[in-house]
Amino acid sequence: MPACLPVACPLVRRRRLIAPLTHAPTPMLSLPFPFDRPRSLAQAVELACLLEATAPKLGNVHPAASFSDMDFTHFLASAVAIGPVFAQGALPSLGRLVLDSVVATREAVGRNTNLGTLLLFAPLAKAHALQRETCADYQSCLSLTLQRLSPDDCQDVYAAIRSALPGGLGEQAQDDIAGPAPSDLRIAMSTVADTDAVA
Repeated sequence: MPACLPVACPLVRRRRLIAPLTHAPTPMLSLPFPFDRPRSLAQAVELACLLEATAPKLGNVHPAASFSDMDFTHFLASAVAIGPVFAQGALPSLGRLVLDSVVATREAVGRNTNLGTLLLFAPLAKAHALQRETCADYQSCLSLTLQRLSPDDCQDVYAAIRSALPGGLGEQAQDDIAGPAPSDLRIAMSTVADTDAVA
């Protein structure tokens, strides 16, 4: 079972309530269920998605609020759909992780329910895998993960975004999602960081 991936959700924002995935018990913290026990990477991703979906969010779907074409059950099914992608023994590249998860989501629910979440989770998952192999500090592994992004990662992420069909993207003078993918995903994200919270 993997070690040290933080499981966080909007319901548990304080750092002291973020539980690591680890075999060893947490000595100083008494954490509430479900943060009180080890989780596999896939379980942590599914659990985080399920908990996020239950949190009331102004202008978004949750158990008491739906859109005309999307409700809470779509988000539950999406969480389950991406679990197998994150359960692979050797995770694919970051871009492929996003793309495969978007494809699995589209097959399961036919809607964009989790593109932003996947763009956030993929680097975290890859950094977690890297930490098990080479580095002890999770933040350093996350930085290294982003430094290692390749042109193929950018192409796959652009393909994922086009496949998810998110609303409200607008047009960009540079690195527009409708055009060819640039070679550097970090630069592409930085160009829209002022208007896109995920970027």
